[in-house]
Amino acid sequence: MGKIILIILLCFLGRSLDAQEFKVHSFRCLPNDITAWVDPVRDLNDEACALIKVVGDPDFVFSTPLGIVFP
Repeated sequence: MGKIILIILLCFLGRSLDAQEFKVHSFRCLPNDITAWVDPVRDLNDEACALIKVVGDPDFVFSTPLGIVFP
């Protein structure tokens, strides 16, 4: 009985490790996008930040170690 529970736990552990994978399918420059000029964002050193737009599943959320999240 203990071996069965251990096997089930290992299966769930393997599944949770697989869930941490993230792949970039495409990356392209948008030369006509002026969002960074219209709505600039500055970092903690008051320097302009780079703007990277990410399109993903609606249920996927990005966060940073500083807790800064933009919708």
